[in-house]
Amino acid sequence: MKKKMREFIESSDTELAGKLKECKTALYFLKVNAKTGQMEKTADIRNSKRHIARILTEINSRKAKLELKEAVK
Repeated sequence: MKKKMREFIESSDTELAGKLKECKTALYFLKVNAKTGQMEKTADIRNSKRHIARILTEINSRKAKLELKEAVK
C-alpha cells in the first residue's frame, strides 16, 4: 500500500488526472462484468475503489497545501 501511495505522491497533477480517469473507466467495466456474471474475482471492484480513493486523497491534499500557502501570504 505504501508503494502505491508513494507512486501517486511522485506523480504530476496531469498524470494523477489521467490515472483517475483510467481507474474510473476500469471500475465501470468491472461493475458491468459483475452484473453479467463474467467476473471471477469480485475483490477487484473493492481494490479499484481503494485505488481511486488513494488518487483522490493525493489530489485533495495538494489542493489543501496550495490553499494553505495562499492563505499564509
